[in-house]
Amino acid sequence: ETLSASSTIRVTVNVAPRIESMPVDLTKLENDTVCFTCRVFAVPSPNISWIFNGSTIVAGLLANLSTVALDRDVAVTVDRYESTMCLSDLKVRQTGTYVCSAANLLNMDNP
Repeated sequence: ETLSASSTIRVTVNVAPRIESMPVDLTKLENDTVCFTCRVFAVPSPNISWIFNGSTIVAGLLANLSTVALDRDVAVTVDRYESTMCLSDLKVRQTGTYVCSAANLLNMDNP
């Protein structure tokens, strides 16, 4: 009779967030809709935030959330490693710089 034993070990390699895709600069007309998509790679999954002119619009969305409606003109969707923010019915006050920021236990990335 042969006796044997085994043990399984799982190795996880953590990776600091890395923005892999960010939209280019845009010029839109008033009342238009615009959507920005930010693709992130990270292990463990990142928390994704959106920032407008230095102020946080939405902070730390986890990858398992689906859609967050911030108000009637702003909606943010998160699907694992990708977040999309849509601004509808654009107004001049929404002109500025938008930043996608991703963070996990290791680090933060915001281009």
